[in-house]
Amino acid sequence: MGLVRFILADVTIWTPILAIILALISIYRNGGFVDKALVFDRLFAYILLLPLGIHGLWVGSMHVFFPDVASAYIGWEPSPFEYEVGMANISLGVLGIIAYRACLGFRTATVIGASVFLVGDAIGHIIELVTLHNFAPGNAGIALYNDIILPIVLITLLILCSKWQRNKTLQG
Repeated sequence: MGLVRFILADVTIWTPILAIILALISIYRNGGFVDKALVFDRLFAYILLLPLGIHGLWVGSMHVFFPDVASAYIGWEPSPFEYEVGMANISLGVLGIIAYRACLGFRTATVIGASVFLVGDAIGHIIELVTLHNFAPGNAGIALYNDIILPIVLITLLILCSKWQRNKTLQG
């Protein structure tokens, strides 16, 4: 039961861990750490797939199908806006999954949209912390950290992939 609970309840924790593990396996299977463009691409792909894609679908589904549970976790009262937030998260999830195999242009658009949403989410959490003293786990906990860290990681990997892809094109 502990593993099932972890898989269902701690998606924010296991998706980045699994993304790194799968990226390392993929890098190893494709020649190792010699090709920096490959290293950054694989990390980027799996971060898009799991922490953005799968996590987005999961969080969105919670807001859409279990709004009372999602609201309570965040420290909110249930609201009709729960559905809209859920659909935004599902949209990011779908984009993250597609971006896993997409070109750099699609990945760039995905990172921009996700980063704007997540940073806005983080600002909302911080405002609730300061003004309403909302220290619910879904407001002050891992969700807040995820909303800050994931855009930083995505933007950094986007820049690194872009740089190394450009260098590879110039050399090739």
